Amino acid sequence: MSKTGTLRGKKGSWKNMQRLDNLFKKAGRQRGNLNEGLVKEILIELGEKRKILDFEQNWGLDKIGIDFFIHLPDGKPVAIQVKSSYRGAEKHYKKYGTLIRFRNEDIRCLVLIINTACLVNQTELRQDVENFFN
Repeated sequence: MSKTGTLRGKKGSWKNMQRLDNLFKKAGRQRGNLNEGLVKEILIELGEKRKILDFEQNWGLDKIGIDFFIHLPDGKPVAIQVKSSYRGAEKHYKKYGTLIRFRNEDIRCLVLIINTACLVNQTELRQDVENFFN
């Protein structure tokens, strides 16, 4: 440590920190993709059971805080945002709130927090999502 209290690393340590940061970001994206894939499978099953009519998932939706836009049989739409941590969910709520303006109406947005490290039983997740649509 220098006299000013800052840490001094070996030459190239900044690059190593950047590489490590990039690895964590990549792992986070992969975890997010895995979680969204699980929810997509569940939504397909709900469609087959006629609990939902259909759903949309695309990049344009993701930019406004929606991972899935769901069309319900009663005509009311609902949005789902999938997060891998409580901190991510908190950031989402601060930025978007519980209602998201989409196609000239306020859409109720459900934020699912899925910790894949703790997700042992996918049946429980499926049941929780299905119960939401009952």
